[in-house]
Amino acid sequence: MKLMFTRPAQWAKQIDLDDDIELVQADVFGREPKLRGGIAMGDSVGGVVTRKALKRLVNLFEHHKPDAFLFWVMYCEEDRDKHQLESVRVALHRCKQASPRTVFFYGNGNQASTIKENKPDFNVDAFSKSIDVVLDNTRDPRIHAIYKARGFRTDTLYTFGFDPDEIVGHQGVVAEHDVFFGGSYTGRSRFPNSAFRHELVTRMATNFDVLVCGRGKWPKPIVKKGYVHAMNYPREITKCRVALGCYHADLQRYYTKRTVYSLASGRPYVVRYIPGMEYDFANWQNLVWYKTVDEAVATVKRLLRDQDLADEIGTHGRLTAVANHSWDARLRDMKDVLERHL
Repeated sequence: MKLMFTRPAQWAKQIDLDDDIELVQADVFGREPKLRGGIAMGDSVGGVVTRKALKRLVNLFEHHKPDAFLFWVMYCEEDRDKHQLESVRVALHRCKQASPRTVFFYGNGNQASTIKENKPDFNVDAFSKSIDVVLDNTRDPRIHAIYKARGFRTDTLYTFGFDPDEIVGHQGVVAEHDVFFGGSYTGRSRFPNSAFRHELVTRMATNFDVLVCGRGKWPKPIVKKGYVHAMNYPREITKCRVALGCYHADLQRYYTKRTVYSLASGRPYVVRYIPGMEYDFANWQNLVWYKTVDEAVATVKRLLRDQDLADEIGTHGRLTAVANHSWDARLRDMKDVLERHL
């Protein structure tokens, strides 16, 4: 079985090591890959390409004719339309023509707008003629129903992973703050989750020394740093004694890189309960979930008082991350996806 992929680039390390699957990297993003706006891509899975890179992609298809192709959102910097998608759309069509039997898997990360608008993300719409299977980083049946109603097959592949040799946890790092929170300030009403997040973080700041990494004007006495990317993100988590998470609690088993990085840090991870989370994690063993702000505050107080308990949960969280959320684990997940759809 031959799998061509555009991201994650970390799978390139496995190209000559895997006996079950032949991996072919379509390295279309260049040596210094960028997101829209010129931001370094880091470990993100989408990015900006050129027409030259897209031509190279078509040539790879003509040569390899893979069984499967995994790609994420791509924008062409030379296009002028609103979303800069036309050149990518044309290139994907040419890839289909070059290898009609290839199954195209699209990694979709924009579930919130899909639920809100009850329709596919605009990237899925743009690439719809090329996509065979939409992969989401949630197991929410509502998401899958939206795509199935429009003729797509669906499955789950969580977007982010980590390399345990690069993100080694907090060993040797002296904690500078009590609590870490990653997220931009959205006020009280911008998104459905905004009011809860605002109360959570401000209440934390009245009880603990809090570090927030994100854009916007988080109120004092919060210690704020700007949004950090790639390896800088988990490094900031290790500088705090507890990692705090708060996501869209209306999407079932919806996890992001914040989940992966927080677990990988080896710090105890305190996160808002996500429906179905009990299928993937054991509460008070490899993380701690909360459902109310009061519960979150009480949990952090307990962990700061009981260092042995905090260390035990953090250690088990790290082990869970290595087993289930490393890039190697993601490749195993992708193999399972391929078995279901090829």
